[in-house]
Amino acid sequence: MKTAIALLCLLAAAPAAAQDCTLPVANPRADGWVMEQSPDDGWSASHEVLSLTVLLTVDAPVTPLALDWYVPPELGSRVGLLRYFSGEPGTYELTVLERTAVIDLESGLILAAPISSANCVPTVWTWYEDRLEVDDGHGGVVVELPAG
Repeated sequence: MKTAIALLCLLAAAPAAAQDCTLPVANPRADGWVMEQSPDDGWSASHEVLSLTVLLTVDAPVTPLALDWYVPPELGSRVGLLRYFSGEPGTYELTVLERTAVIDLESGLILAAPISSANCVPTVWTWYEDRLEVDDGHGGVVVELPAG
């Protein structure tokens, strides 16, 4: 059974031409997320109020930026979605990249961090009761969701 979730609040508007794509701006819902670099040059995001710290996937040698935080009520608040900037022009195929970390709120673990936008063109996310399927145009990612 499909679950309809409005991810428009998470995904940046997609301009017609890639050259119109600008670096993303954070939504106030992302306030409270702090990006921290580890000694091995990896990145994590932490939120003191939520008591969460998660490891991030980045696509370039950039400082990631938290862009949005959303807990889809349609999924019984089982997962949280942290959208973040993960790459910029000149570092990965001249593409502005955003990822969305799908976080299991009970365990605090990232289930996946698929690309949610490349050059301001959103990927296709299809939600089901037990899984999420993401198609970025180059293949797909299937994310098993926690039972609810």
